Amino acid sequence: FYGAFMAGLKAAPFAPTWPDMNGVFMPDTMGIESWINNPFNVQFLHRMLAYLLSAFTIFWFIRTKNLGTARFRKNRHYPLILVFLQVVLGIFTVLYAPKMGSQRFGIYEIIAQAHQLVAMFLLVSLFVNLFLMSGPKASAARF
Repeated sequence: FYGAFMAGLKAAPFAPTWPDMNGVFMPDTMGIESWINNPFNVQFLHRMLAYLLSAFTIFWFIRTKNLGTARFRKNRHYPLILVFLQVVLGIFTVLYAPKMGSQRFGIYEIIAQAHQLVAMFLLVSLFVNLFLMSGPKASAARF
């Protein structure tokens, strides 16, 4: 949901650098300003949630290596691939933010829309894998 705040606030141009945010790791406003209305804070939290989701997905992928049904094992790599693609698109979205056009649809907008689309695919892939792990044959796959 922080992606919605990012898009709504048009927060990407406020810190169009990576891996830092305009030369710092954490904005000075984190403790004193809103976490949903301040573009710097929203971008920082969005990035941290992305890193957390990436780490969790890698952990989950490793942990479920030999678990679940054949169908689950066949599909369990999709979240990992989509998280990687999502991170790459997120980085490029931030880096291309200075090219954001007010009256035209350019490279920034294409990358930003792809970032949002991959987020939806990632969510669907997580639900599909949850469903595949919840069947009677997949009870051993729960951890």
